[in-house]
Amino acid sequence: MTSSLIQVGIPEILSTQLELTEPFYFIILMEHELYFSIDLVPYRSVAKSILFLSPFQLFSVQEKLPDHTMVLKFHGDFYCIEYHKDEVACNGLLFNNIYQQPHVALTQDAFQEIAEIIDKIDHLKY
Repeated sequence: MTSSLIQVGIPEILSTQLELTEPFYFIILMEHELYFSIDLVPYRSVAKSILFLSPFQLFSVQEKLPDHTMVLKFHGDFYCIEYHKDEVACNGLLFNNIYQQPHVALTQDAFQEIAEIIDKIDHLKY
């Protein structure tokens, strides 16, 4: 992962410890079932799921994320989330959602489409 407004790949910090709390948004695409906690609340995702994290949320896993897990990390300025929360309409649905589970099960087709988009972002030269 490089230092820019958007990065793809498992954050280096998760290779040395099993907790993550950073001032960035994260989208984590999980191909397999995963046990994790967010802000000390335990969750279990099914295979082919997507997880959304807001800045400074505490994300913990019991073991290293599988290598094929896709992680998209971005600053709020990337999508103008901080300044245009009402227009973007992801605040409370995808991010900063404290009333529902923070992950969503996907169909095979939706999972594949999102994986391809993340892969395209990863191959952009910026």
